[in-house]
Amino acid sequence: MQSFNSIEDAPFFESVSSHYNHSFFWRSISNIKEIPSVHMKKALELDFGSIAGFQQKFSQSASALNAPGFTWLVFHDKALRIVTTFGSGSPLELQNCYPILCLDLYEHAYVSDHGDKNKYIANFWSCVNWKFVEAKFLNALVSDREYKLRLEALVGKQSHAFEQYNQSKDD
Repeated sequence: MQSFNSIEDAPFFESVSSHYNHSFFWRSISNIKEIPSVHMKKALELDFGSIAGFQQKFSQSASALNAPGFTWLVFHDKALRIVTTFGSGSPLELQNCYPILCLDLYEHAYVSDHGDKNKYIANFWSCVNWKFVEAKFLNALVSDREYKLRLEALVGKQSHAFEQYNQSKDD
């Protein structure tokens, strides 16, 4: 897929895409420690096996990028996926792809504070803005009713088991 139509458009595309990517990254992080909601947790378990499995795969993808760019969690082709983009590339270049979480992997993002890219990536998990991530995820689900119903069924089973557990404690 072509990102721009002519060589004259390339600088404009690069500037706009870079701005979008960096803005998305800044909204993906927070100074308030959060945990994923039950919906987000179940979705990550559905597509990656566990939250730890997701974090490991995401971190490996980010660590493997040996150039400036971004690692993304996206909703694409009826599943959560990890996508890496180079430079100012964007997951929006993929048809029906909804960005959900972004990690900036330009050296300016980590050299001065962390020095080491892998320390930066490991620290990223303590500042993910899970409320923003879930809002983006729920917006993406508008396009996929089947996935949404599967997820609601999983969450419903967990809620029902929790209610039964609480009732047995009260008895």
